[in-house]
Amino acid sequence: MRGRLRPPRPIVRAAAPLLVRRLHITFGAAMEPHPAKAKSGGEDGFFACDASGSFGVADGVGGSKRAGSDPGLFSRQLLRYCSEHLKSQGASASTRDENLRDAVAAASSSFAAAPIGGSSTFIIGQLERESGSLRLLNLGDSGAILFRPARRKFDSGTFLWPRIVMRSHEVSPRAPASRYFPDAPASRYLRARCRIRPETALTCDVCAVIDAIA
Repeated sequence: MRGRLRPPRPIVRAAAPLLVRRLHITFGAAMEPHPAKAKSGGEDGFFACDASGSFGVADGVGGSKRAGSDPGLFSRQLLRYCSEHLKSQGASASTRDENLRDAVAAASSSFAAAPIGGSSTFIIGQLERESGSLRLLNLGDSGAILFRPARRKFDSGTFLWPRIVMRSHEVSPRAPASRYFPDAPASRYLRARCRIRPETALTCDVCAVIDAIA
């Protein structure tokens, strides 16, 4: 899933000649399952919510099939629970450091009430529009990379080129079970927060794509 951060037109308040710029994310997403997994819809999932400025990607663990679970169903249900929680809290809750962690906790409670079996890696994030802060919560080898345009010289001239300014995760293609949701302890969750600028590009992908980019 990829998003491009764009500033809306400045808002001029009548009471004072102050220009207020609030960032928002323009989302774009796509998923193409492996041909052998296409019939079941694949093992990955994603969501993007403009109202809450939140998004997420999850990669269901294929090994859970041996226990009779559907990794794709699990990863998509995980994100559905997280998305519902973040949307219910509204954009104003994005200023809370624990908002993303609370969303995962809400998902854990929902799975406990209606278990379906399975495990997944994931990354979820939320943009705080007023301050321009981006918060990320990452578990396992799904991840996000933040790009910012920078001038780069080539033989044919100087062009704007994407420069990596932040990576959310540690590459771990053979993560142990303790790196997967729901078994991972809180200490395994990686948190990141950064200030972003207009025209910054963010990509959130499952492990294979992230490793190829990084």
